[in-house]
Amino acid sequence: MASPCRARNLIASFTSREKVEVASWLSPAKKVELDEVNLGILSELAENARRPVVDIAKKAGLSPEAISQRIRMLERKKFIESYTLDVDLGKLGLNYYKVIFYFKQLTEKRRQAFQEFCSLHPNILYIVEGIGIGDIHLDIEIESRQALQEMLLNLRKNFSDIISDFEVLSVTKEYKMYYSPDFG
Repeated sequence: MASPCRARNLIASFTSREKVEVASWLSPAKKVELDEVNLGILSELAENARRPVVDIAKKAGLSPEAISQRIRMLERKKFIESYTLDVDLGKLGLNYYKVIFYFKQLTEKRRQAFQEFCSLHPNILYIVEGIGIGDIHLDIEIESRQALQEMLLNLRKNFSDIISDFEVLSVTKEYKMYYSPDFG
């Protein structure tokens, strides 16, 4: 049985920089069956979340109202958890980094303190905790490499008792892949 993975998305408004926490607890769940129409809707929205309901309705052979009702049901039942916006950070003068932290002697109290510190930082978008490489991954958008170094020095200073090491990955380009899992 797979172990759960915690992901904490801190979604920042581009205008106010106010953050909204979206917590996901990923663990094995009971499979829920969906009909072919709902699977088709998920597939269409996975390809293009802004696809007009009228276009989906034509493809499914149903009315736009029926498709809208199904989409609302899929949202209510959390099959659709969110819609995302891809922003070209370079045009906003920002760089995108992923930082992988390795911890030593990590207690629950210090992990919570680290997460709280990160959740208050205006440049940290995501805090991801899981199984695999590193202990916690941060997704960061920031003005410059120097600003990133200053932020990481501050983190290291405040959490020198638990940070063993970290790796910085500079994201230079992201490719959006059409993702539609085999829903069958």
